[in-house]
Amino acid sequence: MILPPIAVENASASPRISGDERPRTAEPTKPASRTRTFAGTASLPGGKLELEGIVFSDANPTALINGRVVAPGSYVEGYTVVRIEPNRVELTDDRERIVLTLK
Repeated sequence: MILPPIAVENASASPRISGDERPRTAEPTKPASRTRTFAGTASLPGGKLELEGIVFSDANPTALINGRVVAPGSYVEGYTVVRIEPNRVELTDDRERIVLTLK
């Protein structure tokens, strides 16, 4: 015997995202022990981080670091991009926070 379908109200097969929701910035799991700020290029023991440009919008901020387009949550040279602002980018790893500013 086949039963008739059951009406389910307010159900959806997939979650909906409101247009008001904004992307979250990637936050480190623990605070970095120190913050260092560099104008344009940070020379680090494991390599360098060179901020070549920023395209800022509230909805989709991106930056060009070491020739790669990155967004919050991206990884570059062992660092996680935490936040992109109109004139600076914050990155972090387990030991420190790096702030790259535009020249």
